[in-house]
Amino acid sequence: MRKIVTTVGAAALALGLGASAPTPAAANPVLIAPVWFAATIVGSIVAGAAIGASAAHANDVAYDAPPPGPQPGVFVTDEPSGPGCYYTQALVHGAYRRVQVCN
Repeated sequence: MRKIVTTVGAAALALGLGASAPTPAAANPVLIAPVWFAATIVGSIVAGAAIGASAAHANDVAYDAPPPGPQPGVFVTDEPSGPGCYYTQALVHGAYRRVQVCN
């Protein structure tokens, strides 16, 4: 998000400087100075609002993920614990995990 805000801010600054920069044939400081000043103020406000909004929401988490590793009460082994048992994948807490199934 910060890269996007930085890119948009730089583009707005470049556009503002390019639009308000005088050409050699029309370098009238009476017209250029107010436009330059207004573009600088408006660009600063827009860039500050965008950066402030992204910084305010930088650490938002949309969900609480389960802790990594085995859950309490789960015994992890490579071999089935008894006859008629086998391992398969099952959806547990929103993620596919290896589980043991016994008949």
